[in-house]
Amino acid sequence: VTASVIIYTFTGSSVPLTLRRLNGVVLGSMAGCVAQRLLAVQTVGHAVCFGIFLFCYTAYLTFQYLNAKQHGSVVCLTLAYGISGMIPDSGIFREETVSVTSSAGSFLFAKIMGTVFGVAVLLLMDHVMASSACKQARQRLQECFAHTKSSIREVLKGEAGGDIP
Repeated sequence: VTASVIIYTFTGSSVPLTLRRLNGVVLGSMAGCVAQRLLAVQTVGHAVCFGIFLFCYTAYLTFQYLNAKQHGSVVCLTLAYGISGMIPDSGIFREETVSVTSSAGSFLFAKIMGTVFGVAVLLLMDHVMASSACKQARQRLQECFAHTKSSIREVLKGEAGGDIP
């Protein structure tokens, strides 16, 4: 899913755009994992703080998404991956007596390195196949216009009862 969102060819597959999307994925993953490690604890205080943080995080980034002219896709990715990172692995908050171990940090590191490696492969493929992606997008758009034109002709021909040029 990460790879398909980051390099979706019909919304643009250029190196700067892909790197901006990578920033959104990594920033969201880090924010979510840090919030989960700090706030996803089975106490009332932590649960309230978790809920407040989740609400504020979502409200702020949704506001930024709606008002961002250039970076809406980055904000959307940051929001989505941040919220997914906040969800504990088992879906249950950890007990207060259970401490966060170094494996928690290695999980975040592995997640980020997997994303970076995937994007590196995609950037290489994008570099190799960039012109074909543009040609394919242009061809599909032209096919869509041709199909729309023929559909409109059929509708108008049926209403007019004759030939339409």
